[in-house]
Amino acid sequence: MADAELIAMLIGGGSPKQTAVNLAAQILRSIDFNLSRLSKLSIEELCRFKGMGHAKSSSIISAMELAVRLAKDQPQFYLKAVNH
Repeated sequence: MADAELIAMLIGGGSPKQTAVNLAAQILRSIDFNLSRLSKLSIEELCRFKGMGHAKSSSIISAMELAVRLAKDQPQFYLKAVNH
């Protein structure tokens, strides 16, 4: 799956004018498709995107935090996933 599709699953749903995948792609474009930058965005920064509220923003932030923790705790798993 593409990054936008994975993030769209975290977002859950879009709006009548924009799909969750399009919203995720818009967020990724704003950070030059850099997932490290995504992990550093705040709820307030994510909420600036039309269609993103606190719940959807929290889902992304939570998933990114879990990924950071996994990479720190089990770097061999992280490398395996990246090279897959």
